[in-house]
Amino acid sequence: MFTAEFEFKVDRKGRISVPADYRSTLAHDSYSGIVLIPVEGERALEGFGNERLESLAKALDDPDTYDDEDELELVKQHFAKARRVPFDGDGRIVLPVETRKHAGITDTAIYVGGGNTFRLWHPEAYEAHKERLEAKARTRTKPVPLRLKPRKRKPEAEP
Repeated sequence: MFTAEFEFKVDRKGRISVPADYRSTLAHDSYSGIVLIPVEGERALEGFGNERLESLAKALDDPDTYDDEDELELVKQHFAKARRVPFDGDGRIVLPVETRKHAGITDTAIYVGGGNTFRLWHPEAYEAHKERLEAKARTRTKPVPLRLKPRKRKPEAEP
C-alpha cells in the first residue's frame, strides 16, 4: 500500500531516493525496483511494482477488457512508455530523462501515495493539481466517499 507524501531531492544524474515505506511495500515483488509510466494529461508519473505491470499485461489478452481495438492499442502505448527502474544499493532510482521531462522534474520531486499505486510529481505541479481538486471538491454538495466495493454501473441503453 502506497500512502503519504514524501519530498526528495533529485541529483544531477537524476538519482532520487525512494521512500522506505514504498520499498518495503515492493519487497515481495519479483523485480527490485519500480515501474514508471507517464500520466496522460498530467505532468506526473504513475508508479507501482512489476507484479502490477504483469497483471495489466495479462488483462490485454482478455477480449472483454477493452471496448475496441483502438482502445487496446492506446493501452499498449502505455507499455511502450513504461520504464522499469531498478533500486541501487542505497534505495535510490535513476529517473530516465524522458520521464523527468514529462513530469517537469528537475531538482526536487514528491511521491504521492495512491493506494495500489503512487505518483511522482514536480512539487509545483502537484500543488496546482491539489488546488484544482480542492476547488472542485468545494462545489460538491456531499463529500466523496471512500468505497470498499466498486460502485455498480448503470447498464448502458441499447441503441
